[in-house]
Amino acid sequence: NSISTWPQKPRGRDQEFCRYSYPNTTVEIGATATEQPLGFELYVENTGLSIKSEELDRLTERGWRSPSTRGVAANGSGIGLWVVDGIMRTLGGRLLPMPTTPDHRTRMRLWFPGSKE
Repeated sequence: NSISTWPQKPRGRDQEFCRYSYPNTTVEIGATATEQPLGFELYVENTGLSIKSEELDRLTERGWRSPSTRGVAANGSGIGLWVVDGIMRTLGGRLLPMPTTPDHRTRMRLWFPGSKE
């Protein structure tokens, strides 16, 4: 396992990780190997706006944005997770969003297939 955290004031593209996080919190990024199915998983986890269980199926729809995020990031287009999902499918992997926990932690998991060689 490898875990990194970002402070709330990143620069450039790293800013995307913190867009929906609460102030003065960190964004955690980690990785782990998986055996069933063989591969590895990267995850990004933050403390911030909630993703409801009933919204999970819509997260990867092009242009869809959760009602809870619309006033927070006015410049968002709603295509970010749609693009990530497409890339993961092309690579034979999966985007696995998780519902927000009661303590406001949200995790996005990216599973990549491993090689049997």
